Amino acid sequence: MPADVTTAYEDFYRQRDPDHVYPVEFVVRAYLGSYPRLPRHGSFAGARVLDLGCGDGRNMPLLSNLGMAVYGVEISKDICERTADRMRHLGVTVDVRVGRNRAIPFEDRFFDHVLACHSCYYIDPGSRFEDNVAEIARVMKPGGLAWIRANPGRIRSLHLKDWSPDPAKGYKVLFGEGAGDWKNIFAAAESTGGAEYYLIEQEGSRYSELDTARRCLERFRAVRPA
Repeated sequence: MPADVTTAYEDFYRQRDPDHVYPVEFVVRAYLGSYPRLPRHGSFAGARVLDLGCGDGRNMPLLSNLGMAVYGVEISKDICERTADRMRHLGVTVDVRVGRNRAIPFEDRFFDHVLACHSCYYIDPGSRFEDNVAEIARVMKPGGLAWIRANPGRIRSLHLKDWSPDPAKGYKVLFGEGAGDWKNIFAAAESTGGAEYYLIEQEGSRYSELDTARRCLERFRAVRPA
């Protein structure tokens, strides 16, 4: 993964740095929900689970409370250390290592479960999505269970979030103000990826909500005229 992307995520988690974390709804539903076509699980006690792209560790306390041995992978040493420290303060035992979707730092057939919550579709230069899937399969035990959240329909839709290398701005810049090469991104998304829809994501703003939306749409239309 390019160094600037890694730095951006390090800055993001450094700024967020919460004392307490809470699981996302998808993970709660996956492990505690009941579904007609999915057999109910027995005890999770003793199972090994990998939280691939674990971020700030928000899902780890729940996985630990279910009795599993919890492991995590993130893209930099700084993020791994912050997450491990946070879990230590919360009394949760974890093993968090630096790795990539295409290079998971664990041996073959190691995990009973792999959880990939909005993470497995990040593809490093020179690799393919199929490489990520093969790597997940490599570290899973035969008959293991993979929980993958990957936004159905995301091939046809593209989420747009701009970013600035200035640590004081980061993801808070408005769409079109940051470092994104949007003209080329749109060209590739539509000619090769088949994108049909765009959703602009905004994380904080110096303007009101309506003014922020108006300014982002103006910049979008300037970069990609109808």
